[in-house]
Formats: sequence, structure tokens, C-alpha cells
Amino acid sequence: MFSKKLALATSPMEQFPPSWCPKTYRRLHADLTQMDDAELAQHYERFGKNEGRLASEVRNRFDLIKLLNKIRPALEIGAFDSPLLHPKDVKHFDVLDQAALIRRATKLNREANLWMARRHLLINAGEVRL
Repeated sequence: MFSKKLALATSPMEQFPPSWCPKTYRRLHADLTQMDDAELAQHYERFGKNEGRLASEVRNRFDLIKLLNKIRPALEIGAFDSPLLHPKDVKHFDVLDQAALIRRATKLNREANLWMARRHLLINAGEVRL
């Protein structure tokens, strides 16, 4: 689904496919297959956006998560007890310290797992460090 060019990217932002791609827009919408790229762009601006038509390879949350899992190192913010990014080279940040996260999970009848206990946050002189 994602372009082979993603593997050659030099920065995390370069790994994201464009938010609008004429080839993708044409492929996803059978009624637009006869339009050239300029007509597709005009259609998308005039109608497609308002109709909620998809125009990118990242079509939903699951596509985004797959893409994010390829970017390392990574920082996931505010995951509480349901992180999306699990593998190594991922730091997790929350405004609560470990003890507060575990208390919150207990209060909400949710499991305070080992992942949560390993998360760390150090605040020193107004500076946040992981």
C-alpha cells in the first residue's frame, strides 16, 4: 500500500505520503478514473474535501499507526494505559509520574501493567527529560 520510497526517506516527515495524491484519489474513486491530474485537483478542491473523499494512502487510524511504527526513535505522548507504539526506541511521556499513572489505572479499574511502571518522566528546573 505505501510507496517503496518510504524506506529511502531521510527524515520522519518524508516518510508520510502526501495528504493529496492524484493517483490515489483516482484509484479510490471509480467515478473519477477518466479525469486527468488537473481535473482531479479541481474536483478535490471543489467537491472532494466537502464530501469527505479520501485522497491519501493514510486513510484511517490503522494506516497511520502502521506508518508511525516505522519511525524510530519515537515519542508517544499521553498514551496512559493504551500505547500505540510498543517496540524499543520509543519513549512515552505523560504529565503524571509512574505512581500517579498506577493510581489512576487502579481508580478506573484498569490494569496497571509493567509497561506503565517502566515509563519515566523527569522534571528538573522546568525542563522535561525522558
